[in-house]
Amino acid sequence: IADMANWERYEGMLVKVTSVNASGKLVVSDNYTLGRFGDVTLSVDKVLPQFTDENAPSVSGYAQYANTMQRSQIILDDLSSKQNPVVVRGRGGSDLSASNPLRAGDGVDAVVGVLDQFYQASSPPEIYQTSYRVQPTQTLNFTGAPRPTEADLQAALGAAGVKVASANVLNFFSKVGDTSPNTKDVFTTPLGNSIGIRGANNAAELERQKAKVVANLIGLQADVYGLMEVQNNGFGSDSALALLVDAMNASPGKPAGATYAYVKAPFNQGGTTIAGAGTDAITVAIVYRSDRATPVGAAAVPNVNTYDAFTPGVGGARVPIAQTFSVPTASGAEQLTFVVNHFKSKGSLLATGGNEDKLDGQGNNNPARVKTAMQLKDWLATRPTGSDTDKVILVGDFNAYAKEDPVTYLESNGFTKVTHGYSYSFDGLWGSLDHIFVSPTLVSKVGKAVKWAINAEEP
Repeated sequence: IADMANWERYEGMLVKVTSVNASGKLVVSDNYTLGRFGDVTLSVDKVLPQFTDENAPSVSGYAQYANTMQRSQIILDDLSSKQNPVVVRGRGGSDLSASNPLRAGDGVDAVVGVLDQFYQASSPPEIYQTSYRVQPTQTLNFTGAPRPTEADLQAALGAAGVKVASANVLNFFSKVGDTSPNTKDVFTTPLGNSIGIRGANNAAELERQKAKVVANLIGLQADVYGLMEVQNNGFGSDSALALLVDAMNASPGKPAGATYAYVKAPFNQGGTTIAGAGTDAITVAIVYRSDRATPVGAAAVPNVNTYDAFTPGVGGARVPIAQTFSVPTASGAEQLTFVVNHFKSKGSLLATGGNEDKLDGQGNNNPARVKTAMQLKDWLATRPTGSDTDKVILVGDFNAYAKEDPVTYLESNGFTKVTHGYSYSFDGLWGSLDHIFVSPTLVSKVGKAVKWAINAEEP
């Protein structure tokens, strides 16, 4: 619509809402509250992108974009104010189920119903979200593409000599218990500090989480994995890493001949060694197929006294881990250095360094993420693993969209981003915070880079 006031003229009336394009659809752009409130947000013809996934940061540009996004959507409600309804809508006019989802991107030709407006006082809408909604009076036939299977992913990737992957395993902890803010159960990191757990509350919940994570990782069929949000409880038989990798090795779906292992401390830290990567509750990790990739030398982490962006108060980034591997190629074994990262988020605000949201689309802590990118580049220039290979791969959660300063800094300083497309939704806008970058000598060797759409699109 041209102006939000146009909605107000028709509030309380029976309306028919369609795409502005004659052959277009209204598509599900946000299904985050479908389970809780039974509603979804619809947009015009496609999901709505994050501003800085497609545009350079800009205060005036972001304000104008937010207005456009607000005018490009309408909420589809469920004729009820109940929370956690027993039945919610899925595809084809049928109820939601595991086999009948309502995924982001699913479309419907039109919505007919009564135009309503509702603000949630406890959770006011963002500046780019609408408060107008339709209470439907007709059954809606949503349609969409099937959820991509493991076979679909591998077909999209095609043949490859070496496959690398990046995945966030969402607070995968081997220790279960109380995760509430005030009475958390605690554990000790390899560096000796005690900190609260964040994972599953009980053994049954952990089993459900483990099954999903293992299915995800096995389905990727990678030779080397960079993981984020693994419990930082070391590398022994009772660690989260051991629990996860043992489950991967026990999976009946793993590729023939695959044997999985994980990179362990002690880590090289500029001539000395250290027992772990940081003092946070979670850490990054590297898992690999030992039948396909062979570690060369010790893994390395930066010295946080020198590279302070990897400390909680300065940059807030988790400590990255780098490991050089020898991998098979058509011309013989080659070495490459694989680096897994997790930059500071856009949420909680660092107290120093001018890290407040500048309203240019980059959120909180952009200066901290830029500093992290700069120090990551400087650290890698020292060849921290001891290998002289110039073949470097960066993976992980950089907490920055494609056009934001940390990404463009890395692209201007020796790395090429080879992943594209959406993998993450926040407040109904789509982009990608996770990326894969490669050094110049690897650019021509990269085949396909695919985002497996099994997570963010689901309600």
